[in-house]
Amino acid sequence: MSEMFEIPQNFQGSVWADDEKYQQMYRESVENPEAFWAEQAERVHWFKKWDK
Repeated sequence: MSEMFEIPQNFQGSVWADDEKYQQMYRESVENPEAFWAEQAERVHWFKKWDK
């Protein structure tokens, strides 16, 4: 991905992942996608636990 887009001023205060955090999460998602997405799924409220 070579394009960079400027974040609008009104969104900048609500961003929870800075560039360093984004790069870390991206690297984890590529290196170990099963574990990464399992961890992300734990952050979502489920009526029934997810599975593959």
